[in-house]
Amino acid sequence: MKVSAELIRDQAKALHDIELTEKRAKELAAEVERLNANVARAAREHFDFDDDPGAFPRILSQLKG
Repeated sequence: MKVSAELIRDQAKALHDIELTEKRAKELAAEVERLNANVARAAREHFDFDDDPGAFPRILSQLKG
């Protein structure tokens, strides 16, 4: 899912009553996409379709070290 600056601005306003500039919203959208991609990559390396969803937090904790 593409994370847009518009989504970031809307969520910042709706959830935290924060007004973001377009520039900052774009920066945050890029950062969220980067973080999402890293989590997805880590998950693919340790999970498959039939795994127990409850194992996800445990694996993330193990990866954290």
